[in-house]
Amino acid sequence: MKKYRTIAGLTQVQLCEKTGISLSYLTKLESAKCDKSVSLSFLNLLANTLNVDITVFFKESD
Repeated sequence: MKKYRTIAGLTQVQLCEKTGISLSYLTKLESAKCDKSVSLSFLNLLANTLNVDITVFFKESD
């Protein structure tokens, strides 16, 4: 998630404002040790906000 946020040129605060999530939640989601689950509707919102295909979130990180 952080990779695509960075590519989109957004700060964590900007992404939070665009998606309506808290900064603490985003920080947890971007953590390498994240064990949080997210809904498909949130992933869709995130993908649209970052201008990426939703499938990028289901691929193994490189």
